[in-house]
Amino acid sequence: SYNWTINGSSPTGTNVKVKVSWNADAANVTDASDNFFKVIPAINITNPISTTNWYTQDNGTINWTKSGNWPGDNVSLYYKNVSSGEWVAINTSANASQLYYNWTNIPIAAVSYPSKTQIRMKTVDDPSVQATDDSDLFFIKPYIRMDYPNAGGVVWNVTETRQINWTLYG
Repeated sequence: SYNWTINGSSPTGTNVKVKVSWNADAANVTDASDNFFKVIPAINITNPISTTNWYTQDNGTINWTKSGNWPGDNVSLYYKNVSSGEWVAINTSANASQLYYNWTNIPIAAVSYPSKTQIRMKTVDDPSVQATDDSDLFFIKPYIRMDYPNAGGVVWNVTETRQINWTLYG
């Protein structure tokens, strides 16, 4: 018996077999797996985490670790507002070896507050050995922009009534 720790340099794919031999007579005392089995790569989203707060129209960095290799070395990234339940593509061909993706200009549709959001990552290019990971649940909150007053030179006098304008995104 032997405990094999499958590490990042171990082969991945669907045509993996294990062969064992007796050291004293390896040519004659040997056996191998009768059938092929799969070894799939491992991916793990490390950011966002449960305490993360992102804002629509802003940027967020998705970080991950990976072990193993696969053809193309790409991942697909999706988000889901838990209340809607639908996965929406962020990027379907991010470079997995980069270990991060900068999600720029987070869309208004991603706002989840008071519900939560989740990120999903999948390996691509070989669905037979696809690895998937989901992030912790976290918040994407709305963004508010002050429209008026928002420029230099504005003067208001005591006792005047003035309109304050803003735009809420999300």
